[in-house]
Amino acid sequence: MELRGRIVIVTGASSGLGRAIALRLVHEGADVILAARRRERLEATAEEVRRGGGRAWVCEVDLGSPDGPAFLIEAAKEIAAGVGESHRRRLGLVNCAGITYYGPVTDMTGEELRAVIDLNVSATIDLTRRFVSWLGTGAAAPGTDGAVLTITSVASYLPVPYQAVYAASKHALRAFNASLAAELRAAKLVLTTFAPGGIATELVETSGLDRKFSGSAFLANPEWVARRAIRAWKSERRECVGGLANRVTTFAGRHLPWGIVGRLAERLYRP
Repeated sequence: MELRGRIVIVTGASSGLGRAIALRLVHEGADVILAARRRERLEATAEEVRRGGGRAWVCEVDLGSPDGPAFLIEAAKEIAAGVGESHRRRLGLVNCAGITYYGPVTDMTGEELRAVIDLNVSATIDLTRRFVSWLGTGAAAPGTDGAVLTITSVASYLPVPYQAVYAASKHALRAFNASLAAELRAAKLVLTTFAPGGIATELVETSGLDRKFSGSAFLANPEWVARRAIRAWKSERRECVGGLANRVTTFAGRHLPWGIVGRLAERLYRP
């Protein structure tokens, strides 16, 4: 798949992996619509893109709100229309926005549980649905040129104690994308899920995971992960797990009894 000249929406683009993916896309010749809640950080990333000769637009949006996905798609339509109709069928979407909760699931409040599900699952699925509808993609639209990259996690293959709701959200996204790919198999639409392991981002600190894994070899550099995610997308991979250690982990998760995997994970993640 060719990224050069494509306009790509990137969610979670204000920091961490989302920001790294946006900058990598510009390196590949794409233009980016940067979406997240923190405008100041989005503007800083956009300025970095422009200094490098790329094009970037900023969309401040709370995707966890009920109207967030619709707002972002409408903003993207306006941007694409301003660039030119020829770009309407040369678009991309990177679903990278997400949050986690670390701790016993019984300690979660209802608000905390809904926040994870609303952003990780509801918003991502709704945004993807709206994006695909915008392209006019369907079984009868084989000429549509669109592409979606969804960042899941190694947690989409495994039980993850003390991040139970997060793991459930990533399992849901993996199932959704596999189902959507089968549904749209006749369309010219690239659907890729990329599953990284732990990443050294501020999410580790805000969730409290830094108490377990700060400075750990388990945490990959965001730029390293971004390069591999984009490589998998360009290669039109349906599913890809990033990194040898993560591939070994997911292989074990698929072939060992989940009782054993769960006990090992519980020891690893125990607060």
